[in-house]
Amino acid sequence: MGGSDDPSNLVFLTAREHLIVHKLMVRHTEGAAKRKAINAYWAMASLRSKDTSGRLTLSTREFEKARTLMVKARTGVPRSDATKAKVSESLKRHFKENGCHNKGRSYSHLTKEQRSLTFGIGNKGRKQSQEEKDRRASALKGQKRSEEVRQKMRIAAAERERVKRLARL
Repeated sequence: MGGSDDPSNLVFLTAREHLIVHKLMVRHTEGAAKRKAINAYWAMASLRSKDTSGRLTLSTREFEKARTLMVKARTGVPRSDATKAKVSESLKRHFKENGCHNKGRSYSHLTKEQRSLTFGIGNKGRKQSQEEKDRRASALKGQKRSEEVRQKMRIAAAERERVKRLARL
């Protein structure tokens, strides 16, 4: 929180206490300090080291909360060109060392629903700007939807309406 690393200013915590402190910091800070607290909370919730002994295992509910907080904290935060370059270099180095990348990988073995859950969760509930909507519409201009696609859209709209009605009850 901006203090020194002097031993008189440090507090020793167990892993559990450390997690609780970061959860409290998420609740009681604002701005950049809150984003830092969310980053730390997310790291504790999701990252794994080679030696996982002593690591906390969060419940699925805690993990989901940490993930949701992280997505909200990162949404709409502009990144400088220097930060973008730093992230890009870090990812390139990671992919080179670990060989895990999506280049050329096919996800056709997953169902549409599985792909949506796997890759679309970060955008769930996200509001699109009018500029983005216009850009997408212009990209589709002149393309005709097949009757099959139209039927799927009608079914999806009916399902959304059904869910809304149930939520009102």
